[in-house]
Amino acid sequence: MNVNDWYFFQEVASVITFQRIVGPRLIGLTPDEAAITAAMPRAQTVFDQLAQQLSDRPFFAGDSLSLADVLLAPQLDLLQETPEWEPLTDKHAKLRAWLDRVNARPSMMATTWERVAAMAQAA
Repeated sequence: MNVNDWYFFQEVASVITFQRIVGPRLIGLTPDEAAITAAMPRAQTVFDQLAQQLSDRPFFAGDSLSLADVLLAPQLDLLQETPEWEPLTDKHAKLRAWLDRVNARPSMMATTWERVAAMAQAA
């Protein structure tokens, strides 16, 4: 969870995901390509670390879903929608499989961007 809090969210997701998804969808911003390019080396380091921590386990803390998985999965799910996902995960098949496994859970399927946006419009 510390890797997420101190590195992934602050230096990767808050830049790449914001520039590619949140800013354009919510406030009509044009992505800052220089900011995204600058974030990529740190992003690769973070992905390497996450893959190392996941190792051969089905979830970050072992055989069962944990807070670490629940904290990280939504952010990686959004990042998966960006062109940066492929180069960041091309050597991390286990990390991709982990995200697929977490995304297959009913709780994750109920909280996709589209579902949350639909709930917000209905409110």
